[in-house]
Amino acid sequence: MKERCAEECLFHWSAVVKAASSGWEQQFAAEIAKKAEKPWWRPTAKQLVIMRRMTDALFYGDAASLIEVERPVPVRTSKGGHRAA
Repeated sequence: MKERCAEECLFHWSAVVKAASSGWEQQFAAEIAKKAEKPWWRPTAKQLVIMRRMTDALFYGDAASLIEVERPVPVRTSKGGHRAA
């Protein structure tokens, strides 16, 4: 996956603002949208990293949701108790 430039992130930013799920993401997206209205504004390196992640999540979904979490299956011990496998 190629790394998006700031201009590409900002091109899709209105969709990112609508798709933002958590309160923090919504606030960050709204602040970036407001700052981006100023023609001289450029995101900091840290802001750009987060913008790229949010834009990528718009296109590819949240990678964390693709990871299944395995839970240990209880196994009976000889004394009738349980222990994790």
